[in-house]
Amino acid sequence: MEQSDFERYVNQYMQGYSQDCRSTSFDICYGYFQTHKGEVLKNDIERACLVLWSYLASYGMLRASNKVVLYKNPFYLKGLIEYIADNDLSDIDVSDYDNNNRLGEIISAYKSISKQLCFKYGGKEFNPSITFVTKVMLGVYSCVPAFDTYFCKFLRSDLGINHINIWESLPRIKEYFNNIEKLDKKTFCYGTTNNVSLPVKFARQIDMYGWEKGKEKLEGDKEKKIMPTP
Repeated sequence: MEQSDFERYVNQYMQGYSQDCRSTSFDICYGYFQTHKGEVLKNDIERACLVLWSYLASYGMLRASNKVVLYKNPFYLKGLIEYIADNDLSDIDVSDYDNNNRLGEIISAYKSISKQLCFKYGGKEFNPSITFVTKVMLGVYSCVPAFDTYFCKFLRSDLGINHINIWESLPRIKEYFNNIEKLDKKTFCYGTTNNVSLPVKFARQIDMYGWEKGKEKLEGDKEKKIMPTP
């Protein structure tokens, strides 16, 4: 792929970016967890839960189909916040995806976060999807893209990955974007982020790119299905 292609889709994602748009829910969440760490988080559990809960809600993770919103409130995330306070992966980015030790840290965090999000209700067990867990990892650490519907479509169509999981996909992502340079992008600042604007990490930029490419592919597939047969 070309640098110009990468820039076009990232800029397309950021069109209309503003402090009150849905996409910048990421900026609020990421900025908060980058400026509030360790004991600061543990001493302000309620606020941390609310910030992460709000981000997940904004990105559609708390819909009834996930069965979380039906049975839980933000304090459902208390154990997860305590885990985040003790485990910081913010220094990991795309360049680390082929490093076995760093990849091991990502996988370990993925499993731990998934475990924190599991719960039972009415005899049924909720196990978070790869989308849910990677949305958390993106919003808190920005160490991996979010493996949502659009991004997974991009992985299948552009990278040829059919069986999608993070341990096999991340090295392929690094290889695919190996010749691409990270763009100079900044997050919005808010009161919750101590009015700090942060560089947008490469993993987040790839998340934007893959989201746009996957969306384009899926919309193209739908158009082909509804086209009349000649």
